[in-house]
Amino acid sequence: MAPGIFLNSEEFATIEEYLDRYVLAGVTTNPAMIAKLGRVNFPQYLTGMRKLLGDKPFLTQVISEDFRVMLEEAELIRKYGGDNTFVKFPCTPEGLYAMKRFTRGGGKAAGTLCFSVIQGVLALLAGASYVATFYQSMNDAGTDGLTVIRQLAAFIRQSGSKGEILSASCRTSGDLGDIYEAGARFVTVNPVFFKELEAPGLNLYRDKFASEWATAHPEGGTLLELGHITEEIAR
Repeated sequence: MAPGIFLNSEEFATIEEYLDRYVLAGVTTNPAMIAKLGRVNFPQYLTGMRKLLGDKPFLTQVISEDFRVMLEEAELIRKYGGDNTFVKFPCTPEGLYAMKRFTRGGGKAAGTLCFSVIQGVLALLAGASYVATFYQSMNDAGTDGLTVIRQLAAFIRQSGSKGEILSASCRTSGDLGDIYEAGARFVTVNPVFFKELEAPGLNLYRDKFASEWATAHPEGGTLLELGHITEEIAR
């Protein structure tokens, strides 16, 4: 899969809108996000998400802290989420153990809550297809998030691992550039991130173009209308 952006959202309407507007690699959720929906029928939610996403990857997380229950939850997610749904396991001792057992049984997994190189390496060795490095959250906790991403990217290159870095906590366009430059191929962003499309200076030039167009065409009109004028002249 080519590098890209995952949307971090639990709401079907939001996901449908953003999939229509932008080219997105897939969708991710976490327990806190799902909790906002209240008491959902989770199997029904999973089948609805798969129908909405088609064959795009969907990443959703187990809730339990006990590896046995994690495995049961993972099997439920696999059953109802479809082939391209990846079960997110926390990069804790219990989570890594459950992930290893799940992937060895043919399941697709992702490591989440990755705050260090050792967590990411062990997740990749356990068969994670994605490792969610919490970039800005690491920075907030005093760890250099970019260093962790660079070192994990080096491990992937040297080991030949098939896993990918999926960097979470991407808050700005600056973060996005830094994360890709450090070696991650995927990031997750919240819907609010797309306000970054209103980049500094954009309004200035958009208004300049509109003003100069209006001066040249005081009667108004779009390019399509100008095309009609040209056709009439040609006749």
